Amino acid sequence: FGEPFTRSITVVKGEGTIADFYYPRESYTATFNYVVNGETVKTVTNRLKYEQPLNVPEPSLDGYTTSGWENLDSTMPAQDKTYTATFTPNSKTPYVVEHYLQQDDGSYKLEERENLFGTTGQTADVTLGDFSSKGYGTGTYTALTIAGDGSTVVKVRYDQTALYTATFYAEDEETGANVVIGKSYYKEDETISVPQSVLDFNPGYRPVWPEDT
Repeated sequence: FGEPFTRSITVVKGEGTIADFYYPRESYTATFNYVVNGETVKTVTNRLKYEQPLNVPEPSLDGYTTSGWENLDSTMPAQDKTYTATFTPNSKTPYVVEHYLQQDDGSYKLEERENLFGTTGQTADVTLGDFSSKGYGTGTYTALTIAGDGSTVVKVRYDQTALYTATFYAEDEETGANVVIGKSYYKEDETISVPQSVLDFNPGYRPVWPEDT
């Protein structure tokens, strides 16, 4: 308790003097730490008066399991207090692996989708597909960590092994440098198509190609 904020003295004839002192309750901080692998990943704090019921947050994290808050008091003690909930990663957290095949125009189309499970916080395991019989090489992707909410999607892209790129340039009138104005994709022995972005680059003019094109 703090210093008394009210002092009341009552004199009762024939009975003596009665002194009343009113003490305010001190306030303290309750800290709730969410711990994963020894590291605090989330903290919640509450400022409460002494013996006030604790405002306890829900001990939950997506993709993790816990037994709850350790050594939890029912009311606020007469000191700052820290409570800890230790979380263990779930081993059955869902994630998705999508396999995309390159199209003739250079874009990618979804070919297969896998719904898999892994451990929260670990790198998602990916098994590359074999699309060599369709003219595709080895897939490439960016490794991702499995999110506890199941939102992780790993996208694997497979390029055509016999697909070439024709890049179209135009000369910048101010700098004289060549700038890319379009790209076209083609296979061996195919006619190269001119993308619309090249034809629309300078309306009113017709592109002139080198003699060896």
